[in-house]
Amino acid sequence: QRIYPLTPMQEGMLLAYITNPDTEAYRMQTAFSMKALPTQEQLEKVMEVVAQHYETLRTSIIFHDVQEYRQAILDRKLPVRMVDLSNETKPEVAFLHVMEKDRKSKFDIQYDALVHLVCAKTSENSCYLSLFMHHIIVDGWCLPLINDAFLKALHHVILNAEIQPFTVKPGQYENFVRELKSKDFNASLDYWKNLLAGYSTKAIVPKDKNIPAKERSLKASHAIEIDGETVKKLQTFCKDESLTINSILEFTWGLVLQT
Repeated sequence: QRIYPLTPMQEGMLLAYITNPDTEAYRMQTAFSMKALPTQEQLEKVMEVVAQHYETLRTSIIFHDVQEYRQAILDRKLPVRMVDLSNETKPEVAFLHVMEKDRKSKFDIQYDALVHLVCAKTSENSCYLSLFMHHIIVDGWCLPLINDAFLKALHHVILNAEIQPFTVKPGQYENFVRELKSKDFNASLDYWKNLLAGYSTKAIVPKDKNIPAKERSLKASHAIEIDGETVKKLQTFCKDESLTINSILEFTWGLVLQT
């Protein structure tokens, strides 16, 4: 349908694949547990809906016998595989093995779909689902959006309800890629060379062994709740400064590490 270049980050992930085609790096899986057992036809319909909603899920990475790597949006179906674990005494453990085998299976980043689904039957009215996606077309920011679209489509299909079309405007990611490619690469390279010139200090994050046992935190995480008004102010600030909330959080965490 359309073809356009890769971003520098995508090129890096592709290089990792070309160097080691069997690598599990950048292979992402999301697992769901369901008290229902959809048919393969229903799940194929769900994947069709999601793939129409997010066209980048139908991407193929083109690198065989080409001078410059490209990515193409194809009119392709996203595969669904059915597995029967209903006779397993420990279906959850068996499902983890299914996921591991799927993650380690032979995978051609050009010819195989970068997104597929595995449904593992655990009884006549329950199953596990594993949604596989390659990081070269999906990141942590869009993962919740894709999962949400997947679950909504699944809900409608199981209930045999009408699915309202919710297609994202095509070409948005392509526009971003082409804008990125229009930048002066050498100017960007010179900027970072000059900025980091003479910098030799290693940025080391403290480890537990460097911290006295009595000073170590007993909890692995700490939750901080931010009120809605503050979040709105942060969103407005980020929009005005062409930043993301993640940029603010990373900056804040950097200040914490310096204390």
